[in-house]
Amino acid sequence: MGESLGIALATLVNAFNFPLYLLSGGMLPAWEFFAPEMLADGRAAFLTYRHQAGTRIAQATLGHEAGLYGAAYLPWVESRVRVKA
Repeated sequence: MGESLGIALATLVNAFNFPLYLLSGGMLPAWEFFAPEMLADGRAAFLTYRHQAGTRIAQATLGHEAGLYGAAYLPWVESRVRVKA
């Protein structure tokens, strides 16, 4: 699992070049089992490219609740943008 996630993350890094990739959801309780392999394979796959030097891959602190918080936060942000405009 770690190897597959590492390759998938390396593909995302190479395609989008975001500075941070957060993982959340049902896989977080097993982080210590798959993360070392995932990070090693991910780094091996994207270190050959020029733009990934500052890329971080980390656990989301909200775990399973990240999507719920994001969905609840979005209407509040949109209403604040409309008021300022």
